Amino acid sequence: MITKCATDSELILNSVLERCGSWQNVLAELQLSFLCFLIGQHFDSFDQWKKLVALLCRNQSSIYKYEDLYTELISVLHFQLRELPEDFFVDIVSSNNFLTTTLHNLFANISESTASAGLKSRAQKFSDHLTKHFGWDFDLEPEDCEPVVVDEFGNY
Repeated sequence: MITKCATDSELILNSVLERCGSWQNVLAELQLSFLCFLIGQHFDSFDQWKKLVALLCRNQSSIYKYEDLYTELISVLHFQLRELPEDFFVDIVSSNNFLTTTLHNLFANISESTASAGLKSRAQKFSDHLTKHFGWDFDLEPEDCEPVVVDEFGNY
């Protein structure tokens, strides 16, 4: 059960949806937190936005159940990302972009789900747009998902 919760956030999403009342309210919270960060430069709002994006993107089991939510999520993220420079999400210390990894999960989850062809097509178009605009490649496996090779001396 713990492993399932770590890899698929279905239980957490259901809890959030129950508390918020509807998926539209979850997207409203996503938009409000983004605006509070963007306009008010409020770091806690950015953290809330990141947590909501991660929650929605890590969820594989409920994509079919909440297909309207995911269709709208793609639109919301499309317009939000248009407001930011392409290097905005890169961590200066690790040169890691949390959003590329998170969106890679979203696109893989949608592709592997039983979602409609319309949602799959929309996700593919969004992926293609991000690749063209930001140069992010979602076909490559993120570094943290790649296998680690250890030689005979225990070095990586």
